[in-house]
Amino acid sequence: MQGLLIYYLTKNKNIMTEQQVNQMIEALSINETVLTRVRAVNGNKVEVELAEKIKAEKQAVNMLSIFNKGDERFNQTSGARRAWNIAEPAVIAEMFDIDASKLASLAVGETLYLGIKNPEYQGMPLRVFIKESTEGTEYDLANIDKRAKRKGKDGDFLFHNGKHIFSKTDIVALPKGSNPQHILLEADQAVNTATGEVFSTEAAEPTL
Repeated sequence: MQGLLIYYLTKNKNIMTEQQVNQMIEALSINETVLTRVRAVNGNKVEVELAEKIKAEKQAVNMLSIFNKGDERFNQTSGARRAWNIAEPAVIAEMFDIDASKLASLAVGETLYLGIKNPEYQGMPLRVFIKESTEGTEYDLANIDKRAKRKGKDGDFLFHNGKHIFSKTDIVALPKGSNPQHILLEADQAVNTATGEVFSTEAAEPTL
């Protein structure tokens, strides 16, 4: 009986509830990560999600966000950036010591919450890599309100050379001590067409 209990605890040490995972994300420091969950998708695959609290190196500290830290629209660290990859269940089970039968039993659309903090692959931390572009996918262009980058939560759209900015993410493994070299586009300055006055695009912290 004791042996069965030890086996059960070992094989379920990474299984958590959605609430527990959300609490882990909220408690993350900058550049810390959580492998949040896997979700079964078509083709006998799973979608893996990684969350990371990110502050891009090219951004200065925006004091407006500090002065308004109680307002989530200006909060730099209230949320985490997510990235997703499609994977084979057996590979994920072996890599992160998850009970393979739990992944195999997931129906398409079902989710298993993991809560693995600072996961690694062969000693290299998994990180979220951000790549911004003005070239959106067909889905991006059909869903500008949801997909295009804004100035703060629900703020004005940001543009680069007059075009909407779209942000993509990926999961990468990097040597310890390294940070992803995010590709971030510089936003155009806003101009009042009536007066010619130039407004700073940094009035609120842009969403990464």
